Amino acid sequence: MSGDQVDLFFAIVAIAGLVGTVAVVVAAFAARFSDRADQLLTRARRSIAGSELLLATGISVSATAGSLYYSQIRQFEPCQLCWYQRILMYPMAVLFVVALIKKDTSVRRYVLPLAAIGASISAYHNYIQIFPDLDAGGACGFGPSCSGKYINVFNNVSIPVMALSAFLMIIVVTVALYLNERDDASSQPEGMS
Repeated sequence: MSGDQVDLFFAIVAIAGLVGTVAVVVAAFAARFSDRADQLLTRARRSIAGSELLLATGISVSATAGSLYYSQIRQFEPCQLCWYQRILMYPMAVLFVVALIKKDTSVRRYVLPLAAIGASISAYHNYIQIFPDLDAGGACGFGPSCSGKYINVFNNVSIPVMALSAFLMIIVVTVALYLNERDDASSQPEGMS
């Protein structure tokens, strides 16, 4: 598989993740005003019940593997903001693998803050890539410029877009895990918990 094919694969996954995340956010907003939208969102959320840890593990391990592929195989030197995103993503991959093995859904308490901070850094990184003049102030104090793009698939999908997509997908799946657990706990008869 060539580097361009790998870039295209990761870009398509990132776009699908972003579209899915936007769809969930729009549906959640619509659910506040429409019982039908609420039912559809709940049905969609319940359709992944029991698979949330597997999904989140797959996302975080894939993002970690992609990051390592770009730095170790393609030899792209990470910028400072890329390092911060890695610092947040890599432990999540380990936490999710352990949680999947142990079937420990409480992992959501630890990974949700990591994913939220990572998504914020990724969003800022994307902002700098859209407006490169912002990097002149030293957002990246060392290494390559944070505004540079090693890859640019479909004229918009760069490595920070891929990272943002992964963090957002992890947030959506982790929130679904919490809501599904909450629903399951509330549906059990008293004294059965």
